Amino acid sequence: MRVLREKKKLLGEDHPNALLIMNNLASMYEEQGKLKEAEELEVQVIEGSEKALGREHPFTLTSIANLATIYSNQGRWKEVVELQVRVVEGRKKLLGEEHPETLMSMLRRVMARLQPDISCVGTPAFASPVQYY
Repeated sequence: MRVLREKKKLLGEDHPNALLIMNNLASMYEEQGKLKEAEELEVQVIEGSEKALGREHPFTLTSIANLATIYSNQGRWKEVVELQVRVVEGRKKLLGEEHPETLMSMLRRVMARLQPDISCVGTPAFASPVQYY
């Protein structure tokens, strides 16, 4: 947290380096099971990234996908699908429909839509489909 405070103070809250540190901290919180803290930080990352880089910048879209992962770990499927739709549409515009990142985003969106209907609710929506069999 000290590094983050210093970067924000030195560069500003919406500087890409500060946003990257916040994003990494949110990922660490998520891995530790601190989902509320991870969510709060990732929302800040998205807001700052949209302001500094734009709504369809690759970092912004990745941050939105990260928030969708946090929501999936909380079982918030409707919000996961909404965020994944935004990621897919952004990546289509940015990278094209056939780009591997766009295709993976499409797969994640489909998996998020199916998640509440499969027998292993509670597992992350982005786990490998092979794990379900």
